Amino acid sequence: MKWYASKVSFLLSSTNVPVILKLPILFLSVGVIGVCISATVILSLISIYIPNHATGSTCPISFFPMLSQFVGRGPTAIRAAHLDNDCFLDIVVANYDEGSAIVLFGLGNGSFSRQITIFNQTNAGTNGIAIGLINNDTHMDIVLANRNASNVQIYYGDGYGGFSTSEPIATGTNSNPVEVALSDINNDTYTDIVVVAHVLAEIQILLQNADGSFQNAIVLPTGNGSGPYFLSIHDFNRDQHADIAVGKGEDNTLSIFFGNGTGHFSNSTNYNMEPGSYALTVNYFNRDDILDIVTGNYDDGSTTILFGNSDGTFTKQKRFSTGVGSLPYAIDSNDFNKDHAQDVIVANSGTNNIGIMLGNGNGNFLMQKTFATGANSEPRDVITGDFNGDNRIDFISANYRQNSIGIFLSTCYNNLVE
Repeated sequence: MKWYASKVSFLLSSTNVPVILKLPILFLSVGVIGVCISATVILSLISIYIPNHATGSTCPISFFPMLSQFVGRGPTAIRAAHLDNDCFLDIVVANYDEGSAIVLFGLGNGSFSRQITIFNQTNAGTNGIAIGLINNDTHMDIVLANRNASNVQIYYGDGYGGFSTSEPIATGTNSNPVEVALSDINNDTYTDIVVVAHVLAEIQILLQNADGSFQNAIVLPTGNGSGPYFLSIHDFNRDQHADIAVGKGEDNTLSIFFGNGTGHFSNSTNYNMEPGSYALTVNYFNRDDILDIVTGNYDDGSTTILFGNSDGTFTKQKRFSTGVGSLPYAIDSNDFNKDHAQDVIVANSGTNNIGIMLGNGNGNFLMQKTFATGANSEPRDVITGDFNGDNRIDFISANYRQNSIGIFLSTCYNNLVE
């Protein structure tokens, strides 16, 4: 089972590594205190285990017609979280073409009303988003990766939908930061920032100090001309330290860096993949309760699953087609048909649709079912979550050429008592 709110997926595991979790709307009672858990929270989990066994009733995957909403020129990334303490999922969109980031506040029925712009800088090329607790004040903060400006910028949330900022953090001249993630990398309880510097071909670890400032970057080279893009942070080898997986679409490899809990990492372990393996999603795709990885292969028009082993290594298993000319740009996973097996969702930028491949719980997937995002829409990102509070998994696409998001609300009903 996956708890989701953002592109970079951090899952409940059997270790106590501080990770960033993606959670749906959830009301948690602790003693006499009721807390609405945000979509991205930082926790240290000890001996928490969520099984992924494909049992129970299912329903066919279907969605209401797409609801389109204008967000700005060239939306490339989208994330979801609770940003104004009303227990409804809100979304943040990065508009690459106009160099902006906007927040849309959810109404709890699948629609979004109030919209604010938190960043607007011509030619900044805003490309990546991460949401989490940066300054530990219990309010969600936002980190942006500005590709053309070669920096990351933090926006501190006040819990009511307002944000303040500080000076951007430079990532190096012409570094092209394309993706950003958050985790406590060195186990000091402070949230650190992990950046993918695409042109420099490196991962940058920005460790946070107690005063909220950040140290100079620890650099993890990914190989000259490797083209690193999407990343995911988990404890792959079960040593209670955060590790990093990154998709590299220009040398067609997947790299794993194993952390030692101090902010430093091993040299990468590399796996040869299909052409254009930029995107990835991490989840429990079979019944061995060990994390697996599925890559999205842009140039190959496919996804590939790698089964995880308990020591953090992976075994490449099978390729699944996303269609000729599909150009899968982004990938994620969730349980759409409520069979307790993880499914894969892909943003097919070349064929203007979102594809869902239903998993059967043993690492195999059915042929994708596609949902059109509109002519010349070129979807470049997709997120999943329950956006209308009906306990069904919906998804939202970032439709780059249409300057809009596409909201798809699930009509999957199977009369389960939950």
